[in-house]
Amino acid sequence: MRENLWLLLRNSSLLRKLSGIPLTNRAIKAVSRMLLPSNSKRRLRVRGGPAKGLVFELNPRWEIQLWEGRYEVAVQHLLVERLRPGSVFYDVGAGFGFYSLLAAHLGARVFAFEPDSKNAEALKHHARLNSCDLKIEILNAAVLAVSGHAQLSEASQETGHGSGHVIRSPEAEETTRAVACVSLDEFAKVNALPTLIKVDVEGSESEVFSGAEQLFERCRPMSSVKFMMR
Repeated sequence: MRENLWLLLRNSSLLRKLSGIPLTNRAIKAVSRMLLPSNSKRRLRVRGGPAKGLVFELNPRWEIQLWEGRYEVAVQHLLVERLRPGSVFYDVGAGFGFYSLLAAHLGARVFAFEPDSKNAEALKHHARLNSCDLKIEILNAAVLAVSGHAQLSEASQETGHGSGHVIRSPEAEETTRAVACVSLDEFAKVNALPTLIKVDVEGSESEVFSGAEQLFERCRPMSSVKFMMR
């Protein structure tokens, strides 16, 4: 009920006009904070787009595009075009699992790489909620140029699902934790080759690609900025 009221307020053309008035704007913000605390999450069903019907625990105040199905729609449609039953999807930087769940929903076998422990737990939870846990293998590891270990600064969860990132500077080690890391070349030696790879790793994309040169030669992928395809 609160989420529906929040959406009604958000989409109201009258309230958008009133928000330009300082006193009214402060009142609207106060009501929104009461309806939806900034760090709250709710179990929500995606309302539109290719992921329509999938269930996630989202922050309806900050993750409204995910809830409405408007998040990176072009990317969603690319998965629909490229994946089908029998496909293999590598989700590198899987986060809480939006694309992993969409790929599994399309019938693909999914390998989801997510080094952030909270995001990996959320992904596991979402896979169970959507009865996709048998289609998704979750690897709590970073993907880099070589296998081993790295230091990770974990994501903030204050305004929804954040993204952790690998830290290179030694002075930052007190605020990080050690995580396993793997190269795609090493991983693909003992696992199924991908039909499609999504890479979203907060600035470490060049290391992912450096550790996947042999894989790309074996798969002969087409490529774009964010995706690698066979």
